[in-house]
Formats: sequence, C-alpha cells, structure tokens
Amino acid sequence: MRNNGILWKGSDTASSEFILSKRINKFWKHVPDLKDLSILDYGCGEGKYSSYLSTIAKKVMAVDIDLFKIRKAREVNINNKKNLEFMGLKGNKLMFDDECFDLVFLNEVIEHIVYFEKTFKEITRVLKKSGFCVIYAPNKLYPFEQHGFEIYGKKFGNKFPFITWLPEKLTKKYVKFYARQYTFKDLKEIANQYNYSIVYHDYLAPPCDGVQRKNYYIGNILKFLFDSIEKIPILKTFMMSHLVILKKK
Repeated sequence: MRNNGILWKGSDTASSEFILSKRINKFWKHVPDLKDLSILDYGCGEGKYSSYLSTIAKKVMAVDIDLFKIRKAREVNINNKKNLEFMGLKGNKLMFDDECFDLVFLNEVIEHIVYFEKTFKEITRVLKKSGFCVIYAPNKLYPFEQHGFEIYGKKFGNKFPFITWLPEKLTKKYVKFYARQYTFKDLKEIANQYNYSIVYHDYLAPPCDGVQRKNYYIGNILKFLFDSIEKIPILKTFMMSHLVILKKK
C-alpha cells in the first residue's frame, strides 16, 4: 500500500438518502445499538453521514482535514442536535483523550490517508477497548478504479477497466494511483497490525445513482442487477467496496 501519489481529498458518497441509509444500516446490525454509542466520524466530508448518525447515536464527533468542508457542514447543521459537533484536523494528531469513542466510522477514507500508520495509530488510541472500527474501502477486484490514475503523467478517469488487476510490480513502475485499493487480505493485515479482530466483512455494490440521473430506466436496471449480484457469494467479491467491521482487542 504505497503513499506515492495518494490524494487526501475525496468525494462524498452520500449522493442520495438511499445510499446513505444503506451504508449505515448495512453495518448497524453487526455492532451494539448505536443509540448507546459515542461515534467518531473520521473524514466526515460535508457531514451528511454524521448528521444521519446523530439522529440515532448518543454522540457524534465529526472530523476532516478539509476545513472548507467542515465549515460547510457546520453551516448546514447549524440548527442540528446538540449531540453533533464538527472539528477540523491539522495533521495526524487527534485532540481527544485515550479510549473515548465506542465506534470510529471511516467511510471511503482510508484509501486517501497519506500517512496511514501514524493516522491509524491515533484512531486506535481514541477507540475504547472492545470498541468498533467500521471501514468502507475500495475493492481492488472491482474492475473500475473510481479515483483515477496516471500513466507516464497522462491522467485517466474511471473508464479504463482492470487496471487494478495488474501485478503490483508492474503498476508500481508505470502507474500512479490517486487512492489505494484493497483486497480482503490487505484488510486482514491492517487488523492484525493494529490488534483488532474482524467481526464482519462483506461487499457493497455500486449505487448507479450517476447513471440513474442520466437515464432513469437504465440506472434502475443496473441497480437491480448489481443489488442481485451483491447477494451472490462468489460474484459479490467483484463489487465496488469492502465493508469490514473491526473490534479492538
């Protein structure tokens, strides 16, 4: 998992209420009741997930290195519940006491963390013993790299399939990825390195919301197709994202 070329900025995944609720409900049933939990939303972006979680959880602290997005999140949620707070990050250090959160939520964030080891140590430090770390992250086996990449300085979007399937020895030499992609083996290595156990792992289909906005009927067909594949054990390993729930030992 190289840092070379990694961009710390990413786009929010909460493009619709359906996607937002799907991602939260998918992990909710595998952790203790959220209404009793203090949650750290790490890499909260514009705070849509943070706001949704605050309607359920005991307390939500939302942090992001993008101060513009933090300001926007505060403006949007100015009249929101008192159990929701937004804070800008400066560097890797989290300004919280040891073991003060029951759950850390990282939604399509770890692929953008430049200094991964220092950052994940901090995330682990502020998480209570037996606390949960919920991670959504790009699946290396998904045929399309969603963040874009460069080959010899030429930029490519997400329309160049199977680039992540190439051997790392080859891509390390010729390709600069803007974000990391993960196999389940990679996620298991993270769990072992930072002393977590894996409580749950699954895959998430692409939302197809972009296609739906351009062509409603084709978008609906693709959504139905991908949601069906998401339920098939072998085929779902090629879906867009991992969901892994870690428990701190």
